[in-house]
Amino acid sequence: MCHAPVVAHAGIAEIAGRYQRGIGIIDMSPRRTETPHVRIRLLGSLAIDDKAVQLARRDRVVLSRLAIAAGRVVPRDTLIDALWGGDVPLSADKVVQGAIMRLRRLLGSAAIETAPGGYRLTIAPSDVDVLQFKALVTRSRELAAVGGADRAAHVAGQALALWSDDSDGLIDGDALDADERLALLDMRRTVEEEHLDLLLSLRGGGELVELATELVKTDPHREQRWALLARAQYRVGRQADALRTIRQAQSRLRDDLGLELSRPLVELERQILRQDDALDADPSDTTETGTDRADDDCPYRGLLAFDVVDGDVFYGRERAVADALTRLGQTGSLVLVGPSGSGKSSVLRAGVVAALRADGCSAPIIELGSTTPRVAEQLKGLAADAVVVVDQFEELFTDSRSEVAEHELEALAAWRGSLAITLRSDHLDQLNGVAWLAELAERSLLLLRPPDADDLRSAIVGPASASGLRIEPGLVELVLRDAADEPGALPLMSHALRATWLGREGRTLTVDAYERAGGLTGAIAATADDVYEHLGEAERAHVRQLMVRLFDVSVDNRPTRARVSIETALGFPGGRVVVDLSLIHI
Repeated sequence: MCHAPVVAHAGIAEIAGRYQRGIGIIDMSPRRTETPHVRIRLLGSLAIDDKAVQLARRDRVVLSRLAIAAGRVVPRDTLIDALWGGDVPLSADKVVQGAIMRLRRLLGSAAIETAPGGYRLTIAPSDVDVLQFKALVTRSRELAAVGGADRAAHVAGQALALWSDDSDGLIDGDALDADERLALLDMRRTVEEEHLDLLLSLRGGGELVELATELVKTDPHREQRWALLARAQYRVGRQADALRTIRQAQSRLRDDLGLELSRPLVELERQILRQDDALDADPSDTTETGTDRADDDCPYRGLLAFDVVDGDVFYGRERAVADALTRLGQTGSLVLVGPSGSGKSSVLRAGVVAALRADGCSAPIIELGSTTPRVAEQLKGLAADAVVVVDQFEELFTDSRSEVAEHELEALAAWRGSLAITLRSDHLDQLNGVAWLAELAERSLLLLRPPDADDLRSAIVGPASASGLRIEPGLVELVLRDAADEPGALPLMSHALRATWLGREGRTLTVDAYERAGGLTGAIAATADDVYEHLGEAERAHVRQLMVRLFDVSVDNRPTRARVSIETALGFPGGRVVVDLSLIHI
């Protein structure tokens, strides 16, 4: 498996990074942060880090006022006015100070700063759901204004998802005054309509009819909701129902509010009657590979190596694979050499072997190791024209059981057909100690060169294009710049793009999502630390030990990967799994 060098700041990433840099003494103490990362929910029942909390009214008022001004100083007088209005007691200052003290115990001592004349909550505005909601709404409207309906719909959906089920009231009215509260609730209703309007511009479907029906039930006096329901019904071929919906809207608005239909709704009725093409979805934003396909599995594999079954999604090494196949065809053998983590296994398996098998050639992979059958047994019965493949050939030189390694080498030497192997470059000299291997290398050696800009571009664009994803202008160039002089760029890049995919806007991979993920090296650090933070103390101790064992020092004093037993890697002595990496969405 291809693992990239880890460069990071804390947790697992820090441990690995320090070891790779050759630091003799590694600090194994758990990471501690002075200021905790705090998320505050005001849209519904008060919650901190997604956990509901019960606070006295005074503490709720102070917290909510600080939260909706996160990062800015809230004057003491503002807090006093929110607590008492015009009837201020003499003890007001002490009451506010007491609330601040209790909130610091709850959030962390550094979460609230004392400033001249007031207090400041030091968390980012994006960590307060009210502020995040407003920012996402602004972002959605900006995208819609420039024609990015798919992205705008996605961002609007993110904004609406911040509202909890009980969020018609905002912390019993403590967070905002009456006017602010009503304005925010009205914004929510407007965004619900904008979101559905955007979805209808992209596609039709019964689920949109259901969504529109629910919006009408929630607030039947908003004409726009009736219009959206009629459009949704028309989009799925229910023209009669759409016309009936408009008549129902007219009756409801006239009976309850004394209003007649507005001009837009009258015009919509005419469009439905004449089956106006303007009511159809925007064909420019609904490609054959559109939304549904882009919402499937992530096309970027992250740090996982490619295997034979991944041949059709293996991008970025096309020229290396072509060179390897050419060398194999010319000489009847292949010795693919490269440093640890360069992607030799992926090139051999997802490139060479996949291509051979696609052409109908027999290309069995001979597995090495104490838990696999002996090489001689694996070679039995193979056709003479088979291309025998041995990945990570250096294991024969690192096996402590020298007599076993000799037998394995003898079995391979007896094979008279084609042979393709991968070898770590720091073991290249050891081929000279075995005559037939030296001869094999002399005629079939191929050095795996680092990917160039074209290779990296293919690894970025290829998976996105195949999955119906779009890439925001500037993202490819930004990634290429970050990867320019980075060893092991491909897996690092793939992981960063996987994190970018998780933060995508609709079908679009954005520069903002890439930067929020941490970029080329920051993404892997963030993932490693996230995994580490979710482990228990005993599991952390085991992982800290494991990370040291997973690295070795090569003959030229460079850090390399080391193999450990599955028992050591995945569990404690009792067999309990430390962490199931297959469940981690990286």
